[in-house]
Amino acid sequence: MLEKRLRYFGIFGIISLLSYSAMVIFSPLAYPGYDWLTMAVSELSAVDAPSEKLASQLNCLFGPCGLVSIMAVCLSMVYVKLKLLKTGVYLFALVEWICSVGYTMFPWSENSFQNFMHLAVTVMAVVLSVVSLAVIFIGARKESLIV
Repeated sequence: MLEKRLRYFGIFGIISLLSYSAMVIFSPLAYPGYDWLTMAVSELSAVDAPSEKLASQLNCLFGPCGLVSIMAVCLSMVYVKLKLLKTGVYLFALVEWICSVGYTMFPWSENSFQNFMHLAVTVMAVVLSVVSLAVIFIGARKESLIV
């Protein structure tokens, strides 16, 4: 019964994706000279960027909705007995928390320490994302969930 209710929280993952996508698509319109080939997405929401306000508004649902979605998945993992699969999902949840807290604390700016920390958050997120997805794949493969 709880698991069925938790499925409804999946919509928050879709809202999170749509929020981030809207920010990436529409924020460059408010940033004259923004070049997606040579500039980071973080520069769209950087402190004092021309697109900062629009990027923040469009991206406001990304973090909270992503966290709600992944925490619902973590709750549903209670019923799963596959340790590697559970570990991978929990690591992915950790990535979401690191991004949500880290990017809020350290937005891209002119401050070199701030940017260093922003990049550190990015490195942690990328490494943990790859590790979590590998662990999920290995766990699912081990249990013959993936052929």
